[in-house]
Amino acid sequence: MVKKEHVEDKDDKKQSNYAFKLVEVQLGFLYDLLYTKSTIIYSPLGLIFRFISVLSIVSALASYVVFLNVHEHEYSRVDVPITYCLFIGAILLELYAFVSLVFSDWTLNWLVVNKHSSLQIFICWVLSRCRKRWSGQLAQHNLLNFCMKKRVTRCIRNDFLFRSYFVMELYRQRTWEDADADLKQFIFKHLTQKQELYKEQGFDYNFLKKLLSYKGDNASISIKNIGWSVEVEFGHSLLIWHIATDICYHSRTQESEKDYREVSKRISNYMLYLLLMRPLMLPKWINRITHVRNTFREAVRILQREQLLVKDAASASTLLIQMYTQCHQPLEQLRVEKTGKSLLHEGCRLASQIEDQRVSWEVICNVWIEMLTYAASQCDWAAHAQQLRRGGEFLTHVCLLMAELGLSEQFDIGRKGLSVETQNDGWGCVRSKLLSSYL
Repeated sequence: MVKKEHVEDKDDKKQSNYAFKLVEVQLGFLYDLLYTKSTIIYSPLGLIFRFISVLSIVSALASYVVFLNVHEHEYSRVDVPITYCLFIGAILLELYAFVSLVFSDWTLNWLVVNKHSSLQIFICWVLSRCRKRWSGQLAQHNLLNFCMKKRVTRCIRNDFLFRSYFVMELYRQRTWEDADADLKQFIFKHLTQKQELYKEQGFDYNFLKKLLSYKGDNASISIKNIGWSVEVEFGHSLLIWHIATDICYHSRTQESEKDYREVSKRISNYMLYLLLMRPLMLPKWINRITHVRNTFREAVRILQREQLLVKDAASASTLLIQMYTQCHQPLEQLRVEKTGKSLLHEGCRLASQIEDQRVSWEVICNVWIEMLTYAASQCDWAAHAQQLRRGGEFLTHVCLLMAELGLSEQFDIGRKGLSVETQNDGWGCVRSKLLSSYL
């Protein structure tokens, strides 16, 4: 039985890796179409221009050599080597452009579609592995790690200084984590389950809208009395769940749920990064800056006041949950200060409820995946496209994967009679699936 589950787990990881590889290929083509001259470069006209360019350089070099032999003594010894260097540089650039052209995804796509020899496809596949389409990493921000930095605590007394330093530290304290196989597997499994539900309802468009509207409320339905944490604005809910997840991460370390625990923290930190650094990719949150800054500021004040007890993130988490469970007053007082409302109290309250009910990390992980997919479905495509210029966000990969599975309001399969498998975009969805199998 264990062996069978292990085999199924390996198959799930293989499928999820394939799915995300497909998305990488599609986003690579999309980037080329939006931000490069690929439509010209890879067209017959572009190839003609490339041939003319190479021919012009070679002809100019040959003419220069002939002319130099005839008028050898009319040129400086310095000018001749410089001219040769310029010609060699131009030829090397053209050679690099030719190699990039031959071993690009566009060429591989053409070989696959036209059913050329396996050897040609294999050569392109091997060389394409040397090039990264995406970093494969998620940016991370963590509230407790941020608040424990000594540089931050020194600025707490001056409001203007704290605001300025807060922005600077957001860039300084950003870290990166790999989007590993477990993360992709859990997300892909969650999406395929939603796709199955969608199919069972006969691709009903209204049911799809309901599926995409879940922002943690469906995944957390098994947890008693925490509806308040997901019924608020999305950014509000995201921040208090981040605080609760971070506290629980350090207080509950069951080895049996290690994978779910690590994925939960990774998505939690990534979503906080989006809230702080890419707010346009998330649903609008009124007074976002005030709530976030004051939550961070309150956490800094508490940790600074109890600095003898706080040595690391684990001890900080323990301190916060103890302050909430033993005496609500310190947090309540800070929460209603003139500086505005902080959400630290609500995060500690949620963490306390999760601890009391011994909620599994699998449930917490599903809440975060549901939040991630909700954010992906709500983000405007223009915002996704803009991030491609900066290397692309993982949220965009999730969004495109959802569209690939038919989980997008832009594809009304039930009314238009389209199949997810046969939808065709500018360069061919079916073609891209075949192409990704070689990559």
